[in-house]
Amino acid sequence: MLFGKLISPRYHLRIWKLKFEKEKIKEGLRLRSIKFIEFHDNSYDAELKVDSLLASAVNEKYVYLMKFDDGNLLVISKKPLTKEGILKQDAYLVRDETTLKKLILSQSSKKAQILMEFQPFIVWFPIAVILVYLSKRISTLEFLLAFGGYFVIRKLLRILEYYILGYCRE
Repeated sequence: MLFGKLISPRYHLRIWKLKFEKEKIKEGLRLRSIKFIEFHDNSYDAELKVDSLLASAVNEKYVYLMKFDDGNLLVISKKPLTKEGILKQDAYLVRDETTLKKLILSQSSKKAQILMEFQPFIVWFPIAVILVYLSKRISTLEFLLAFGGYFVIRKLLRILEYYILGYCRE
């Protein structure tokens, strides 16, 4: 309840690895009048294509990066899409357009994906050090952390990630 009130994302990003044929997906998106662009991981104009799609979006908050063997589709819509046939799904709550663009473009290289996975640890590490220090000083804090702190801390860390990094996993 509190988590939903503190985090009000501008975008919901889903990264899907699909086993379908890309042409069938594109035809279905055209029939539903959903905006999309096609780009390849190693193309030079990927950033421009992402910018143009986001600039043309008005009140659309669901963004999907659909990965295929022969390229990617970036889809933006007002309503969530269905989830059948997805091999792997990553979901993010994204605060603003620049963070969304950074997340989308980071999916194009393995090095960038690894760096994006380690960014939350930058937020978590100082908090863990402070909690360990305080638990040695205050014995009741250790007791509270043992019984319910995990769930509270997990939510707090997600809120901190959202406000510091601009995104968090759903």
